[in-house]
Amino acid sequence: IRDYYASRGLGDVYKRQFNFKVMKNKLFLMMLALCGVFMLSSCSDDDDNKISDSITFRQVLRVEQWNDGTTNAFADFMVVNTQTNKLMSIELPSKANITANGVRLDYSTPDPKDPYSYAYKAFLPSSANEVTFVFTRMPGVVLTNRINLSNTPMIRLASSTVVNNGQKYNYTSSTGYLTGSKVRIMLLGKDKENLNKRYYAEIFNDTYTFTGVPAGQYQLCSMSTDSVQLQEPNGTSGGIIYGTKVFEVPTVTVK
Repeated sequence: IRDYYASRGLGDVYKRQFNFKVMKNKLFLMMLALCGVFMLSSCSDDDDNKISDSITFRQVLRVEQWNDGTTNAFADFMVVNTQTNKLMSIELPSKANITANGVRLDYSTPDPKDPYSYAYKAFLPSSANEVTFVFTRMPGVVLTNRINLSNTPMIRLASSTVVNNGQKYNYTSSTGYLTGSKVRIMLLGKDKENLNKRYYAEIFNDTYTFTGVPAGQYQLCSMSTDSVQLQEPNGTSGGIIYGTKVFEVPTVTVK
């Protein structure tokens, strides 16, 4: 079984890009900032982490399906930090919870140095094409959102365990064609000198090429991602669901 605490790092840059784009929406920031002020001044006393029932959260949901059959679900619930005017991930009040296909996602404090980490995570027991997130904000307030990964291609990479800079490698798509999915192919460093550093390939037609990658051991991955807006957002705070298929070659050598 894959360690989702490790695989969270393959979330690519979508979460960071989403945060940056949201920052540009001043009206949204102003609305959430007002909510944040209310959250600090009008918290209910009977909840353990003091979040008012009137606060709404922006939901950022994600599903990752891997070529070994593993499926991971992730979620973040975000409000604006009124001191920095930036979105921040928070822990839900005890009366709230989030499930994916009936499996409850567990909370762990995100690494503040890791822009790809999510606060809520779970393994899913099967790789179903459709994943349904159910967010219970409080008793009587239940929000359901779905993403279907049927048309998200699995990008299969060359089986070679050696990658040479400048060499073209072929990939194939499980759907036989490339859809509108965002596709990235990368090397993730495993050696001490390049640990967790990312090097992205140039993709052209059905080939990919790496250049300028230092010699060493790497994890080779392809990621194809689709996204949909929430069907049931929490108030006016909005949100998004990402669906990603990941093809992994656990260890390759760059010479």
